[in-house]
Amino acid sequence: MWCFLVCTDKNTVLQSSLITPVTPTTAAIVLELLELLFGCGNTLWLDNFFNCPELARRLKIEQSTERVGTLNLNRKNVPKEVKDKKLEKGEIVSSSSGSVTALKWRDERNVTTVSTYHSADTQRVSNRGKESVTTWCMIDCNHNMKGVDLKDQLLHINLVERNK
Repeated sequence: MWCFLVCTDKNTVLQSSLITPVTPTTAAIVLELLELLFGCGNTLWLDNFFNCPELARRLKIEQSTERVGTLNLNRKNVPKEVKDKKLEKGEIVSSSSGSVTALKWRDERNVTTVSTYHSADTQRVSNRGKESVTTWCMIDCNHNMKGVDLKDQLLHINLVERNK
């Protein structure tokens, strides 16, 4: 673990020099926690809670940091063609703006990603004897986010009830 921050409410003080008054709260948290790692050629893997195309572009251009991860379609600046397109199983739609690629792919359900590291390239994979086509972005996300997803699964099993 690199760093952590306990966010209790909207009054949590974030002091990074990279944060402006118009920076969204989730992006401000990322900037606060990782400020010392920027500019070193790192790749940042984020889940959809902290992700938006605007943050990806800013990290790539201003901080020389690659950004990859899943994307919530309700975030600002998600391309309309990616957001609104209805997909059949195996279909992919993507939109690129500069170095940022937003991508939606459908397998059992829609999976949306944003990356400054990947394009819309695909790879044929075999999973439990079934052949399918997936994006390189999803292959890398599944490989690099394994620990985070496993932690979330384990926390869900061991929910602690709160007393009121």
